[in-house]
Amino acid sequence: MWTRVSRSNYTEMRMHECRFVDESFLASARTRACAVRDLSVSPAQLFACFEDNASWSQWVPVIRNATWTSPLPVMQGSTRTVEIVSGVRLDEVFWAWQPQRRIGFRVTAASTRMIAALLECFDVTPLGTQRCTLRWRMAAELRGSVGLIEPGIRYALAPSMQRMMARLERVAALYPLAAG
Repeated sequence: MWTRVSRSNYTEMRMHECRFVDESFLASARTRACAVRDLSVSPAQLFACFEDNASWSQWVPVIRNATWTSPLPVMQGSTRTVEIVSGVRLDEVFWAWQPQRRIGFRVTAASTRMIAALLECFDVTPLGTQRCTLRWRMAAELRGSVGLIEPGIRYALAPSMQRMMARLERVAALYPLAAG
């Protein structure tokens, strides 16, 4: 009799190193997208949401769990592990963390060979005490059969990111305004 082991509970998952990419990858990747949205939340609320790993699964549908793997507070160089659909695990390093202004991270390793490189950047522009503009850029290089459909994925990313930013706005609005 075979026993099926849940991939999400399997701690010895084989990880595959991803190619090192920097911010220039946002302009050169074959699969890349950018979405911009004015949000009715303060930059402080937005960053409280970004720092709270539990919030990510509320606005990014593919995320099941996120865990900081380096000590808090979050800063440039911080690391976390994210579990997405199908039990896929991603190890990330934050190459940018500028509170209320900018975050950026790249995937350093993945439990699937399909991801060769992945990088994201969130730029925040304050518009007053309770509003800001968020620009979210994402770039990826995919392998295997998924790599063959990269051009199609590229066109679906921006509209999907817009929908996620609408969810992000609703989730971030639940965080208290900073006392000022």
